[in-house]
Amino acid sequence: MSKNMTKSASSSSKKYVKMNPMEHVLARPGMYIGSIEVDKTSLWVLNNNKTEMIKKEIDYIPGLFKIFDEILVNVLDHIIRLKSESGDCVKQVKEVSVHMTPTKVIVYNDGEGVDIYKHDTHGVYIPELVFGNMLTSTNYDDNAERVIGGQNGIGAKACNIYSKSFEIETVDSVRKLLYKQKFSENMFEKSVPEITKYTKYPYTKITFEPDFSKFKITELSDDMLNLYMKRVYDINSISLGNLKVNLNDEKLKASTFDKYVDMFIGSKSEHPRVSDVCSNNRWQIAATYSDDGFQQVSFVNGISTIRGGKHIEYITNQITKKLSEMINKKKKTNVKQQHIKEFLFVFVNSTIVNPTFDSQSKETLTTPISKFGSKFDVDDKFIDKLYKTGIVDKAINISALSDDKNSKKTDGKKRNTLRGIAKLDDANWAGTKNSAECTLILTEGDSAKTMAISGLSEVGRNKYGVFPLRGKVMNVKDMTLKRINDNEEITNIKKILGLESNKQYQDVSDLRYGKIMIMTDSDVDGSHIKGLLFNVFQSMWPTLMKIDGFMNSMLTPIVKVRKGKTVKEFYCLTDYDHWKKDTPNHNGWEIKYYKGLGTSTNKEAKEYFKNMKYVTYTYDKELSDESIDMAFNKKRSDDRKRWIYEYNMDNTLDFMKKDVEYSEFVNKELIHFSVYNLERSIPSICDGLKKSLRKILYCCFKRKLHKEIKVAQLAGYVSEHGAYHHGEVSLQDAIIGMAQDFIGSNNINLLCPNGQFGSRVQGGKDSASSRYIHTQLNTPIVYALFHQDDHDIYTYMEDDGLMIEPHHYIPILPMILINGTSGIGTGFSTNIPCYNPKDIISNIRILLKDDTAELNEMTPWYRNHTGVIKDGVSYGKYHRKSNTMIEVTELPIGIWTEDFKVHLESYIDKNPKILKDYESHYTEKIVSFILIFHNKNVTDEMFDIKDGQTLTKFQQEFKMTNSRPLMTSNMHLYTSDGKIKKYENVLDILREFYTIRLNAYKDRKTNLISKINHDILFMDARIRFILDVIEERLKLLNAKKTIIQKYLEENKFPKQENCYDYLIKMPVYNFTYEKKEELIKELNKKRDILTTLESTNEKTMWLDNLNTFEDIYQTL
Repeated sequence: MSKNMTKSASSSSKKYVKMNPMEHVLARPGMYIGSIEVDKTSLWVLNNNKTEMIKKEIDYIPGLFKIFDEILVNVLDHIIRLKSESGDCVKQVKEVSVHMTPTKVIVYNDGEGVDIYKHDTHGVYIPELVFGNMLTSTNYDDNAERVIGGQNGIGAKACNIYSKSFEIETVDSVRKLLYKQKFSENMFEKSVPEITKYTKYPYTKITFEPDFSKFKITELSDDMLNLYMKRVYDINSISLGNLKVNLNDEKLKASTFDKYVDMFIGSKSEHPRVSDVCSNNRWQIAATYSDDGFQQVSFVNGISTIRGGKHIEYITNQITKKLSEMINKKKKTNVKQQHIKEFLFVFVNSTIVNPTFDSQSKETLTTPISKFGSKFDVDDKFIDKLYKTGIVDKAINISALSDDKNSKKTDGKKRNTLRGIAKLDDANWAGTKNSAECTLILTEGDSAKTMAISGLSEVGRNKYGVFPLRGKVMNVKDMTLKRINDNEEITNIKKILGLESNKQYQDVSDLRYGKIMIMTDSDVDGSHIKGLLFNVFQSMWPTLMKIDGFMNSMLTPIVKVRKGKTVKEFYCLTDYDHWKKDTPNHNGWEIKYYKGLGTSTNKEAKEYFKNMKYVTYTYDKELSDESIDMAFNKKRSDDRKRWIYEYNMDNTLDFMKKDVEYSEFVNKELIHFSVYNLERSIPSICDGLKKSLRKILYCCFKRKLHKEIKVAQLAGYVSEHGAYHHGEVSLQDAIIGMAQDFIGSNNINLLCPNGQFGSRVQGGKDSASSRYIHTQLNTPIVYALFHQDDHDIYTYMEDDGLMIEPHHYIPILPMILINGTSGIGTGFSTNIPCYNPKDIISNIRILLKDDTAELNEMTPWYRNHTGVIKDGVSYGKYHRKSNTMIEVTELPIGIWTEDFKVHLESYIDKNPKILKDYESHYTEKIVSFILIFHNKNVTDEMFDIKDGQTLTKFQQEFKMTNSRPLMTSNMHLYTSDGKIKKYENVLDILREFYTIRLNAYKDRKTNLISKINHDILFMDARIRFILDVIEERLKLLNAKKTIIQKYLEENKFPKQENCYDYLIKMPVYNFTYEKKEELIKELNKKRDILTTLESTNEKTMWLDNLNTFEDIYQTL
């Protein structure tokens, strides 16, 4: 071997070093106790007077703190272990004493000590093994659920290794032995154990002198001593039970977690806070506001987690999320959770199963929330109290400052070139010295933009820019700045126009465009889009609304009629309807509807721009602001009620006016949208149907839907034949809702649920996709309710020249009471529960006998529901199954099975000492849960009713009552003449329906008599004609048609469709003897039916229909 190779090997050997465990701990302190360097850190410490905790910057040595903390955590762990052991012979810890000087620390606790015997394998006594040997512990079973602080068998040994002297004394009360041993020189040296007999109460005492040279100091500073003392106060407050704690021979006053919080923030009167304790004592929390940013004081199994961690995230996220939701609900402002957290001070004392930390210094908990071993749900009461402490106003203020700052980020400015806004076709002169001459056209969607681009070929692109809106613009009234800033559409408009937040504009010289022209469909939704845009400017840049000519909208016709070269244009349907009434021969005109701008051809688009018609909106002082605010301010629903009550469908804008005041737009154009929106949300008293449901039923009747089709197919058919102009998803949902028959849905479903249409498990949300489920009319019950003899008496509506559904149906029973309803529209909402058809029929029979008679009170009723409904409250059913079991067999109306199951899970987490477990036996139809309580006494308490209350504890805590779906204080419906009305009582609804339906029977009778007379007239004409031919009064063979027509006119034969073809073109077979006799019999039969009908009054007709319905209903 060469000399160089020998030297190389020698050098390499120096690279590889083997250390014993003690040497490694000393060489790499960060792995075991944390840093041993001085770090200036802001921490909570005990003040010099020992009266409060103060936060101050100290010379903090993490490792020096940790060696003391490990001994204290050992004491807490020992207390927990002893409490988990059963038997009176176990000597529990009653007292902990800590004595400290700048150079020495003594930690003493009474209670059972360490076992004193030699270990079979290692040949040393157990105290020496656990205090003087690395990596020894009782905590190495990873399958065991531990709720102590020690983990890795390092803690106390690390203290020993970083001490010049480390002495242990411990008593084994079982063996009646006292063990003493001293370690020195960083645990490298140890004395022989001294073991003596001992019969007094056991104890354990650890005395250590830190090796300050390792920390480059000479003794404990006042700050470190105060930090040590703070930890003793921690133990005095967070350890459960009656533990006596002494510090430097002074007994500390018994403390609680709440009193401990006082030491940080003062008394409750000085600084309000909210606190709560989990029933299993694994969580103690308190929260208040902070004036110094987010702060936390927390513990995990007695360990002080000065950096927080997952347990702090767990509690803080719940608090900030729920506070944010409450602020949004109460203050109508959106505050970020982060802004709330900035003013939050939380205290958390937690017990976590098998905790893990970011390092051996254990300053930050890293255990995933799912592995905590317990849950703590911050309840609404806690949040409500915290809401009142002052944190809310602070969070709102900082949020407002942040939002205002963010608003500036989205500001536009006057510039020639604008990039990055998709779909913007900018005017060539926008942002230049000629920008005041430019007009920005805001279109309703992309197809309207295409039409505008086509039209611009007539006027050029220098002065006109086009930007398509994506449907309805945000209603910015009462909206937070954050949500407005996050709205891409409004941000784009700001940039396109060059708008700046909060700027007061006196003219348009600072803008990229001098005008806005709105280009929407000529329907009510188009009017709504215009109103929403006005609302944006009135709320954010009100001074622009006052500039003459700034806000405009293009007029495009909604209907064109043509006859020869004569063309008439109508800009609202009301004007068109008036023209039809005034034009008897309007059917001779060619009619084209333009419900969407996309209907217009390129040629027509060019005509619109070549001969541009537009409206300029003008500001009329207070009326403009007042009317727009009334229409869009969520808080002014009562004002909108009054507004809609005064609605007159004939009160429309004069579209020939060039200037329209904003208030006039609201009251003569926007109101038509609001009423239409209400019609979609509030049903009619006549048929109990909202507009979309009526369209569905009409199309099912039209299609004679007796064989099943897919729900998606039916939705497409309704869109086409019922002129449904909204999203097909909502239409599909409406069809599914009409077919649902589970408890709490419809008492009588008008469509059949052929497939999975949802169940009471999720309240119908568990329905399958509309592509996979089928439906059809629920015959014969639907025809028993909506009698086919009534179809001719309805007034049917038109849309695009297509006959669609009637204004309302009039079934033989008030469906609004049978199936109930709920809905929210402009200014109004409604809620009506379901009632028993049998009860309704009983009351109708009373009215048919005497319409002034007193009616029977009706209680809400839901088919197949087995619970009790009384005084507007629905009750679930439950009974005691055994000493510890309660079985729930029914839930209140509106409480779905899965919601109840979720409630049980939450209840167990919060109250594990009350509810032990539960069993689920429910199906899609039947409710069945068995709740298992811990003992008989707990179960007994569930049936207790406290003084002044009417509900048992079980009913209160397990959602066994619900009144919301049964409320009758907000029953709004459309009347038969199309007016919105509030009903105070369900019997008022029934009486009004009775009048409507009885009048409908009169109309039905009149219509049937008219139809039968019509049939008799022409049947009689056919028979006379046949007899005249047979008896040769009319010679038909080889006769001229004119001679036959003259004969028929002279003999007063009636014409059908203004001619006699029904006679002249009659088949030869009709002139046979057999056919003649058959026609005579049919005629006589018709006359008998007429006689019977004329002698039957309307009430009898209704009773006959009720009898038929009852026969069918009994079979359901």
